[in-house]
Amino acid sequence: MRQGPGVFWTPLVNALHGIADAGFLSASTLDDLAVAPDLPGLPAAREKRLRRAPRPAHGG
Repeated sequence: MRQGPGVFWTPLVNALHGIADAGFLSASTLDDLAVAPDLPGLPAAREKRLRRAPRPAHGG
């Protein structure tokens, strides 16, 4: 079982990974998730996710 970023969201995150592993959801879609263990932690999780985002090749 995968460890999720917080007890409340662990079952949902695990289910989404299982859906992706089964081929019903692209793994890149999971990269768009920003999950935090609590509401105050969400801005930092979102910033971390945005830093991982690919940059457009031609400024678009």
